[in-house]
Amino acid sequence: MKKLLGIVILGLLWSGNAYACDDVDGATVTYTSDCRQIVVTGDGSNITIDGATIKGHSSDNEDGIITTAGTNTTITINSDAAIGHDTAAGLDRVGIKNGAGGSITTITNNGRIETRQSTNNGYGYPITNSGTIGDIVNDGYIHSNSRGSIYNWSGTVSKIENTADGDIWAKRQYAIGNGGTGTIGTITNAGMIRASQEQTIKNSGDTITLIENTTSGATIQGEDETIYNEDGSIITTIKNAGTIKAWGSDNAVAINTTGATIDTIENTGTIEANNDGRGISILGTGVINTITNSGTISGLNADGVIYTGSNGTVGTITNTSSGTIEGSDNDGAIKNVGTITTINNEGEITDDTDNGILNK
Repeated sequence: MKKLLGIVILGLLWSGNAYACDDVDGATVTYTSDCRQIVVTGDGSNITIDGATIKGHSSDNEDGIITTAGTNTTITINSDAAIGHDTAAGLDRVGIKNGAGGSITTITNNGRIETRQSTNNGYGYPITNSGTIGDIVNDGYIHSNSRGSIYNWSGTVSKIENTADGDIWAKRQYAIGNGGTGTIGTITNAGMIRASQEQTIKNSGDTITLIENTTSGATIQGEDETIYNEDGSIITTIKNAGTIKAWGSDNAVAINTTGATIDTIENTGTIEANNDGRGISILGTGVINTITNSGTISGLNADGVIYTGSNGTVGTITNTSSGTIEGSDNDGAIKNVGTITTINNEGEITDDTDNGILNK
């Protein structure tokens, strides 16, 4: 396959029943015609997808853009461009794959990165990382019709920014996932981050420094365990000025930390769960050091809107004068079966039928 060393407009090679993309080696390249698979090598490649659809080869897990052998790569997707593939049942679909050793400076999506997976339990990753990514800026659509829209395995992602027009969606789980020994710096959301099933943002790796809904219109939602922190992982801060919602019909939880630590939750917006649901749940040996609420934390028919399990620990809950922690019909707005050191309240802590605070 030809190497591109200058500033060029894509040339195409015929491969089977589709055009093969030219490889990129440290070049600035704009793709304006549909083709299959871009392989990036060298340093400083600058790739723009403008009105084209980049698909993957069915022979190698259908990867659309592979940057594993490239460093300091920049990728920009404009207009109605898409990356993905929707045939050859049983293979993973990957839009942008940055493997160990690869580095991407910025991914800017102004269009659509979409992948498809035909098996019910499969993964269809629009973006997957085991290397280093600086910023992912989404002003369009990042969609998986299965699981894992943005998934960081054992690499580092400095920042994921979802703008007011951005929509990050997984049909099943993990709109954003951090696994293995992965580290994510900040996730800032002014738009929509959503999963049609559970664990919209999953942290089962190492650390996420900040998850922030920045405005009143920003929403993170899923059926259950909308933000899920497990297995020794750490989320340093969750700041919510918008909505964090678990809409499932049974036992839904908006924020769940189980055997893991959340240092700080600062809520000025709404954290809510549907039927038999909890706004915040601390299970196993989970720890939340500080919860400060100046907004609303609620659960419908909740067994504790803020619930601390038998081995769970909460340092301080502060409910300010504008804060509401509100449950209905079962076992208190704050239910402690474990350890809560301090509760400071200047607002409302209420349950429709039972105790505002239940210590068992």
